[in-house]
Amino acid sequence: MNSLKSVIRLDFLTIKQYLTWKNLLIFIIVGGVLTASSGTGSVGMGILIVLGTIYGSYPFIIGEKHGIDALFISLAIKRNEVVLGRYCYAWICNLTAACFALVLAFVISLVMRTGFNLTENLLVIAFMFVGFTIIQAFQLPVFFKLGYSQAKLLNYLPLVVFPVLMGILVGMSFYDSEPSRAIVNFLSWFLENPILSVVMIVIMWIVIMFVSYQLSLKFYSRREF
Repeated sequence: MNSLKSVIRLDFLTIKQYLTWKNLLIFIIVGGVLTASSGTGSVGMGILIVLGTIYGSYPFIIGEKHGIDALFISLAIKRNEVVLGRYCYAWICNLTAACFALVLAFVISLVMRTGFNLTENLLVIAFMFVGFTIIQAFQLPVFFKLGYSQAKLLNYLPLVVFPVLMGILVGMSFYDSEPSRAIVNFLSWFLENPILSVVMIVIMWIVIMFVSYQLSLKFYSRREF
C-alpha cells in the first residue's frame, strides 16, 4: 500500500510544474465562454474533464523523458503497483476535474442568473466521468506497451472520436428512422429503469477496467528499462 501511495504521489509531483494559476485561469475562461455560448454547463464541463484526462497522460511523458520507470525499479516498487498507481492517478485527475467543472458551472449560473439543477448536473458529470475513464482504459494499455512518444497520436483519437460519436447519436435521435427510434427507445428504457441502468453501467465499467488493467500489467511486465 505504501508503494502504491508513493507511485501516485510521485505522479502528482511530476505534473506540479503544470498546475499553475495561469493554467487555472485558462480553464476558467474556456469553461466560462463555452458555457455562456452554449447556454448549458455540460459543454464547459466536458471540456474541463477532457483537460483532466490529458493531465492523466503527463506521468508517461515525464517518466519517459527522465527515466521514472527505472527509478521505480531501483526503489523495488513492483510493476503491478506502478500500473495500479497510474490508473488511480488518472481517476483522481478526472474526479478532480469533474468537481472543479461542477463548481465552475454553479458559479457561472449565479453570475449569468440562470438556473442550476444539481441533480441534472451531477448526472452529466457522472456520465462524463464514466465515459472518459473508459477512454483512458483504452489509452493506458497502449501507453504501457509502446510508451508515450510512439502512442500519443493513437491515444488522442478516442478524445476526438468519443465526442463526435455522441454528437452523431444525438443528431440521429432527431430524425424519424429505425436507428433514431432505437436510440430513443433505449434512452427511454434507461431513464425508466435508473437503478438497473446504474448497476449495468457499474458492472460494465468494472469489467472494462479489469481487462484494461490486466493488459497494461501484461505489456508493462515485458518492457525493459
